[in-house]
Amino acid sequence: MKTIKTPIYDRLLDISSKNTIYFQLPGHHKRTNQFLDFNILPSFDTTETFGTDNLHEPEEIIFESMREVSRVYGSKESIYLVNGSTSGIHIAMMSVTKPGDSVLIQRNSHVSAYNGSILGRLNVEYIMPEYDSSIQLVGGIDVHKFKELIQNNRSIKACVLLHPSFYGVCSDLCEIIDIAHKNGVIVIVDEAHGPHLSFSDRLPKSAIELGADMVIHSAHKTLPSLTQTAVLHICSDRVNIDRVRSVSRLLQTTSPSYIFMTSIEKAVAYMDSFKGREDLDTLIGNINRFNESISKIDRIKLLGNKSESLFYDRDITKIHFEIEGIRGTDLIDILHRDYNINMEYADFRYVIGVTSVMNTEDDFKYLEDALGEIASNNTYDETEDLDMKLIEPKQIIPIYEAFNSENKTVKLVESVGSVSASYIIPYPPGIPQLAPGELITDEHVEIVEKYKDKGISIVGLNKDMIDIVGV
Repeated sequence: MKTIKTPIYDRLLDISSKNTIYFQLPGHHKRTNQFLDFNILPSFDTTETFGTDNLHEPEEIIFESMREVSRVYGSKESIYLVNGSTSGIHIAMMSVTKPGDSVLIQRNSHVSAYNGSILGRLNVEYIMPEYDSSIQLVGGIDVHKFKELIQNNRSIKACVLLHPSFYGVCSDLCEIIDIAHKNGVIVIVDEAHGPHLSFSDRLPKSAIELGADMVIHSAHKTLPSLTQTAVLHICSDRVNIDRVRSVSRLLQTTSPSYIFMTSIEKAVAYMDSFKGREDLDTLIGNINRFNESISKIDRIKLLGNKSESLFYDRDITKIHFEIEGIRGTDLIDILHRDYNINMEYADFRYVIGVTSVMNTEDDFKYLEDALGEIASNNTYDETEDLDMKLIEPKQIIPIYEAFNSENKTVKLVESVGSVSASYIIPYPPGIPQLAPGELITDEHVEIVEKYKDKGISIVGLNKDMIDIVGV
């Protein structure tokens, strides 16, 4: 009898055997065993039985654990998410709206916010982030534009905002939340990349402290927790907690992983300890020294910590650099292939690393030496700038109607004037240029063709074909 192949196991075993340095998700960087013994995890793989409580009706250990996490972060209540922060976005959006309501979404939000609108059958308005073509960076949102949009559309019930963005960009969230609340709008903040912010006053303040109504944390992104672990924080009386619990039971698995819940609990306990806070302070010091050192290397450029036109503040634990004459997408490959350094992300210009308390001073020194070697040894090529601006969307029908419509597939070049039934998302930067229900224009086709010529992957295209709403 032939034994089946195990390609996932085999590949992961091979990867885990390499001495790789990670500036990449998940936040434990494969060093979590410093405080969570992986050897005991199989014995923790249980279900709802005697003494283990129930995530969907917590009364004992899970209730107590989530209450402790809520206390640490200063929320009214916190709920463990074992389906990732994606489920938290969906739960939050569907808890404070009804089908047909309108929501405002920051256009560079994670696709889960768009999908939450489909699941909740919500009408969507978008607030466009600022963009600087000279440095090809999508920034935060302008306070005055936000205020104008909110005041001109009184039907908006809730807004979904980013803090910080994938690039570490922070808007003036305190002022934005104040405007939203004065206009009766509930504020949901996707703080997936910011669960560490609460543990240092050297970083931007958490949306919880700034007054958001609901905040979603991806524990696995910047805390030493396992992939798919997240937390939903309810932070104000504007939110019906019983409704949130009901929607959570609707959208989360009925077989929650106790390993995941343990991982969240231990990661937060560690970060809240003197050791965790001290390690975070050490990390920030290492990052500052790293930035100072590589900024002195010829051809290497850093993104500044402040830019009045683009962002109010920035989370420096996202390290962000470029080498003149080398595409970011090429540089990330060189680091992986030649130096066994895994960075999180690269676009046409920049490479981004996600750091955590698991990164050591030696990690930064090794990365610095690698970058110096690459900058001095690799040929300088004239690289053409690629404009990564977002196209202002024109919605023709609601996103949920387009998603559920009868559709047909046509060539991209023949789709102009049609209504998209799918997403068009360039990776990088991973922000939708087009969402279901929006008009396809010549500008969309032009920019997609330009991305493809530069080797950028386009999610939503299948061999140059796109799904459009059927006619």
